[in-house]
Amino acid sequence: MIGLLIIAFAVRVFSLTYQSLWRDEVDALRFATAPWPELLSTFTRSGWNGPLYFALLRGWIALAGRSEFVLRYFSLLAGVVAVALAFVFARRLSNRLAAFLCALLFALSPYFIWYSQETKMYALVLALATLAVYALRRAVGKGGALWWATLVVATSLAVYCHILAALMIPVEMILALAWGLEWRNGGWWKGALASFACLTLPYLPLLRWQLPLVFSPAQTGFTFYPFDQMLLVMLNGFATGVSGLLTATTLWPAGILLLLGVVMGAMPWRNKAMLVVWLLLPPLMLFLVSLNRPIFTDRYLIWVGPAFYLLVALGAAALWKLWQPLGVVAILAVVGIAANGAYLQAATPIKSDVRGAARTFESRRSPGDLVIFQIPYLHYTFDYYHPQKYEWVEGLFTNYGMSDAEVDAQMRTIVAGRKTVWLVASEMTMWDSRLQVWHWLESHARRTDAAEFAQVTLYRYEIGR
Repeated sequence: MIGLLIIAFAVRVFSLTYQSLWRDEVDALRFATAPWPELLSTFTRSGWNGPLYFALLRGWIALAGRSEFVLRYFSLLAGVVAVALAFVFARRLSNRLAAFLCALLFALSPYFIWYSQETKMYALVLALATLAVYALRRAVGKGGALWWATLVVATSLAVYCHILAALMIPVEMILALAWGLEWRNGGWWKGALASFACLTLPYLPLLRWQLPLVFSPAQTGFTFYPFDQMLLVMLNGFATGVSGLLTATTLWPAGILLLLGVVMGAMPWRNKAMLVVWLLLPPLMLFLVSLNRPIFTDRYLIWVGPAFYLLVALGAAALWKLWQPLGVVAILAVVGIAANGAYLQAATPIKSDVRGAARTFESRRSPGDLVIFQIPYLHYTFDYYHPQKYEWVEGLFTNYGMSDAEVDAQMRTIVAGRKTVWLVASEMTMWDSRLQVWHWLESHARRTDAAEFAQVTLYRYEIGR
């Protein structure tokens, strides 16, 4: 396990800064470094997500700095700890071989590697969720008050790091009931009642006004996925990572081992059923909410990963027991696909490469140049990589039906008196669905330079009279 933890650390630290910071990561930095009163207010502000993570990140920044490496290293630590927690949890439910294979899949999971390399809360939520379920298993099995307290603390921390981690609580209730009946420990229900009272009663007043909001129809900007598509997206992420460059056939080895783990895994049926509940109930609950208010993104449910990988490990261990060469082939297939996915993530620009655009601008800019950001939100990430002072304006928001004549009038005002204008363009249709700003510059200025980066294009225009 020590060697495996070293490998888990190595594959995460190796390409930690390969991808540019994207806007969500820079947002995390902004929120973490906001004035204390503003940061503390997020703990009680409606609609705010992850305040505890930003508070913890603030302390980490004060200790270590704010470079790309430092910001992401905080998640890397949580990701490596999650590997160790996966092993001890799996060992509680299964044999040593399955537990080691589960930890191996955790360590080499391209999905977990990706979120261990991102300045967001997902790796931390994964570690806390794994700790919470491990503590629940220990508590029900005559573990005592310390493990019940660990369950409450770990779950509460996870919820304050990401609001949808609250979906863990119904899963934990079902697991507590099933494991309590398995152990037939007469006192388990007292600790369970006290623990779940701590996790639910303080928040009942919030549910009074949150539940009508959750189930009322609304446009959220998220794509609606049918339930089967949600599961397919999650399977694809866990099996192959986030590169999107692998084919559908790469899902088969992990999918087959998952089913074999359910059917043939060396574990009591009650425990395997609980792993299936852990894996399927959270996306089902999210699907029901999304019927009126789509909010599904696979990373929001990263914490169901332990159930997925333990079932896959059980399937591989079952094949190993049936015929060792077959088990070896199955393990190599899953690990090989995972390693390929991790390599693609480490060698392919995937996130918006604002870093490259900012460095190119710095090398080619002249005094008096004006930068137009389309979308305007890009400027926060651009400022991280280009902290020197420069002049910039927001690109025009045209999606409410701005006419070409209005665009022409406003653009003439923006560029008046300028010799050189730069356009930093990414996801332009979110702000300018007909690309009217870009078309205006193409028609009324002379493009003298352009540089393409992942999801970002930098244009340089010379403005005539």
